Amino acid sequence: MLTGSYTLSGIPFFSGYYSKDAILEACFVKYTNLAFFGYILGLVAVFCTAFYSARLMYLVFISPPNAN
Repeated sequence: MLTGSYTLSGIPFFSGYYSKDAILEACFVKYTNLAFFGYILGLVAVFCTAFYSARLMYLVFISPPNAN
């Protein structure tokens, strides 16, 4: 699960980093308003993915259980 979270979060040297990095780089070097908007949306998506992956790891493995 840790490897999957790293991949979804875009951590370097995992497969998710290379695909997200290529997409964001392609949007960034276009120099158009639409490409810049896509770049910003991509950054927001990467942040949200990293956030929920970190939250998943915390809730599953670190926080105390909520069951009775």
